[in-house]
Amino acid sequence: MDYHASIDDRFALAHNADQAFQSYLDNARKSDDYLVRVAEVDGECVGFTISCILPNSPAYRTRWVGYINDICVTDRFRGRGIGEALVKDAVKWLRTHGAESVEVYVSRANPGAQKFWRRVGGRDYLDRLTVDISGED
Repeated sequence: MDYHASIDDRFALAHNADQAFQSYLDNARKSDDYLVRVAEVDGECVGFTISCILPNSPAYRTRWVGYINDICVTDRFRGRGIGEALVKDAVKWLRTHGAESVEVYVSRANPGAQKFWRRVGGRDYLDRLTVDISGED
């Protein structure tokens, strides 16, 4: 989260970011629609994913969409296939629990993440835009 906050102000963290994330994680772990996975090497937590399944708009044929909401691998363990293994695990779980597609949001300002997601099969689908609402009417 600190890295994203450093590359784009829209990722600025709330004063209670640690507690808010812990609450989000606790709720995800209790939900049947979420999967939380941790990657360990020699008993050390080196990465995690948080994924979920949500209903799509009823106007579309695809009814259930899987999302990989969060993924992280510690700097020291990047480049060892851990992120790819976490993604494969998440996709497998999402598919077996009804997801008909899987989506991720990737910051355009994070070239490492862009490269990673394209390497594991990510393709352009939608552009997520933001509209500045801080100006005057």
